[in-house]
Amino acid sequence: MYVSPHVTLTYTNTAGDSVSMNFFDHVIPTVLREDVAQTTHSVVQSGVPGSLVTGTRAQERFIELRGEVRDAPGLPDEYFINRLERAFNQNLYGTLRYENANPNIAISAKEISCRLEKNPRIYWAGTHMAFDISLVSHEPWWRGRAFTQNIAETEKLWSFAHSVPQRRQKLEERPAGMVFAKRAQTLQSTFQNVGNVPAGFVATLRASGGTVVNPELVNIDTGQRIRVLVTMQPNDVVTILSTAQERRVFFRGGGEAAMHEVDSIHLLDRHNRDFFLIQVGANGVGFNADVNVSNLLVSLQYTPLFTAAEVLDAN
Repeated sequence: MYVSPHVTLTYTNTAGDSVSMNFFDHVIPTVLREDVAQTTHSVVQSGVPGSLVTGTRAQERFIELRGEVRDAPGLPDEYFINRLERAFNQNLYGTLRYENANPNIAISAKEISCRLEKNPRIYWAGTHMAFDISLVSHEPWWRGRAFTQNIAETEKLWSFAHSVPQRRQKLEERPAGMVFAKRAQTLQSTFQNVGNVPAGFVATLRASGGTVVNPELVNIDTGQRIRVLVTMQPNDVVTILSTAQERRVFFRGGGEAAMHEVDSIHLLDRHNRDFFLIQVGANGVGFNADVNVSNLLVSLQYTPLFTAAEVLDAN
């Protein structure tokens, strides 16, 4: 696709060298093409013609970037050539960041980790310099900004305008006071996946104020559960990592002698270890425990994923 004037593309390699490209800058991106390799899985039955497709899997993403260099008074052409060659170094990995100032774009900023497929081609095209750059990413999806949300932590009970209780007049009267918030009665929340691909997540379960026995994370929509068989002491933390590529559980004790996380996949309940993903749209996620669920604080972090750099707002 042709790059809109609203778009800024920035490539930064692991050495810190960076180049920014924008229609109003001296380095102008003109074309951004993307293609995702797909692998098809199928089964063949003896004596039956053809094959049965059982699924597909996204592989590498190939990105083609074209642009041109606008003359800058007082700066030689070699200045921009050096900037492009230093940033687009075939021996280094990097991150391509996409930012769009168009208000009709649902998520304005996305990025993807990638590397050069081959050395950049920088050449003269008539009266100006042009460049062709080929990138490949082993992560097929663009990433948006990470979201972190607490699951049913508190409900607010105080807002303006609010009447302040008067001081008690007699000793036998109930002391006056103000309640700002209380623990939510429903231990679940709704998460909105704003991407267009199911996303993995990291859930953090922390014991606060007392022990917690056998905490679990629950997908309210599907009934899937991730149950950890452990008795948590105050300030102990269980971390659940659930992505398409990786499924792990970590435990960190709250004492000074155990401040590092320990891989604890063995603590999973073998009957309730159904890892799940955050699906596109609304997702109900909750938590529970065998004992003292009121002492459990849970937060969930996920990064929305996108099939392309430019995704228009459905509204």
